[in-house]
Amino acid sequence: MGFAGYAGNILYVDLTTGGVRKEPLNIELARVYIGGAGINNKLAYECIPSKVNPLSPGNAIIIGTGPFNGTIIPGSSEVMIIYKSPLNGAFPYSCGGGKFSTFLKSSGYDHVVITGRSDKPVYLEIEDEDIRLRDASDLWGRDNFETADILRQRHEPCSVIPIGQSGENLVNISVTHIDKGGTVGSGGFAAVMGSKNLKAIVAVMGTKGITVAHPHRLRKIVDEILARVNSYHRRQEMMVG
Repeated sequence: MGFAGYAGNILYVDLTTGGVRKEPLNIELARVYIGGAGINNKLAYECIPSKVNPLSPGNAIIIGTGPFNGTIIPGSSEVMIIYKSPLNGAFPYSCGGGKFSTFLKSSGYDHVVITGRSDKPVYLEIEDEDIRLRDASDLWGRDNFETADILRQRHEPCSVIPIGQSGENLVNISVTHIDKGGTVGSGGFAAVMGSKNLKAIVAVMGTKGITVAHPHRLRKIVDEILARVNSYHRRQEMMVG
């Protein structure tokens, strides 16, 4: 288990070789580059060459969480993904909700860096120390929702980031969903996954977790936030429909 608010590790996966390694998250790195966005950008600077072809094995997919993910703080479920975009060559921030950030941290990882290209369709399964690249040949050609449903049946409780046919066909405006919810990856993230023959990323609920330095103080702050939300004068009309 990591220091307060963090799971404590960065996971590196090379799809070309199938190699997997785990590195401890440096506490000084977390202090300097606060939150998932800061550390994600630092990892992108180190792992994504500026001139790389976005659809080549040299591009990296970097998934990050922040210290609020996995806590009781409202609105803290989003995960952040950085990659070089095939749409315009930029390095977009792709953020989406769902359970992925919480489940990733429950296995002990704050960030995942995925590089290389598999020679066949695979999906990445993350569960504690058990990191597997599983055959996804039977999933290739299926859409986002169908893929998510099948993988949930196999690995529930889990969170799934799949791709559909547009990602498989490297459409540079392709997006995907997290847990069949909000979209993520408007810069062509699904195409980057498709270029790597990566059909999905599955975070299974792990056995680890995070610590909170001052749980009673956090509870008090959250109660105050919820009280303000519940007392908002237009809350009732916003809840209708």
